Amino acid sequence: MAEILIVAEALDERTRGSMREEHLRALDDGALVNVARGPIIEEAALLRVAAEGRLRIGLDVYHQEPLPLDHPLRALRHVCLLPHIGGPTADRRRDAGRHALRQLAGYLAGGRRGATGIANAGLHRPFLAPTSAGGMGAGRNLEEAG
Repeated sequence: MAEILIVAEALDERTRGSMREEHLRALDDGALVNVARGPIIEEAALLRVAAEGRLRIGLDVYHQEPLPLDHPLRALRHVCLLPHIGGPTADRRRDAGRHALRQLAGYLAGGRRGATGIANAGLHRPFLAPTSAGGMGAGRNLEEAG
């Protein structure tokens, strides 16, 4: 089974650098997609693992934005780089808005700040599957994708 990890966690002092080399290596020739914040993943570890070429990587966020033209990630063929344009597909915008409002209400009520209820850096086996609007949405694993 292919391992795919989608990082979608808020950046704070608890999550900064929380995705370490051992997490990347646990993906077993899979894929990593970061649509959260670049500093969640240790950059040196990402570069080491990416240079080996066994992990397919999709990045929409970076430690430094915009990503410098001479950054080593730009030279890797199996790395897809996007200019921080990720977001919900048209059919998920309402859900994203509701989630943001719940997060804000919880924060204002003195609750924990961060992206609760969103799949984060736990090593799940999600997959990307087409949504009704032609975008991609998260699922559970490749067997369920059909």
